[in-house]
Amino acid sequence: MKASDVIREYEKGERNFRRLNLRGANFKQQNLSGADFSYCQLQGTNFSEATLTGANFTGAKAGLQKRWVILLLLVALVLIVCSSLFLALAGFLVTLIFDPDIENQVAGWASSIILIIFCVISFRKNLGGGLIAGAVAGA
Repeated sequence: MKASDVIREYEKGERNFRRLNLRGANFKQQNLSGADFSYCQLQGTNFSEATLTGANFTGAKAGLQKRWVILLLLVALVLIVCSSLFLALAGFLVTLIFDPDIENQVAGWASSIILIIFCVISFRKNLGGGLIAGAVAGA
């Protein structure tokens, strides 16, 4: 059943919408007071600014639609790969400090200083909590 059908039935006085598949429906700014959405499929349904006083959502299944979950997981995977590559590069550059060649040592010290400056700026911008959480998670 579509959102427009539910709204039409609600205006006729119907309040029982149990076990319907309302995935992705848009009920923005609608008055659905007293409606019974028990055991409905509500993934991705938009109830923003809707009046839901006395509405029943017992056993309703809500959350993100599967395609959005997959998209968010793929974005997270890309970010993890990018940060891992950056971390590996930073680690390699810092190890150049111990290289016998003076040019490599300068590059190693320069990269270390840049990383320290980055950490200080991150703390100053109140990103310290996130960095600490990342350090604890990585430990």
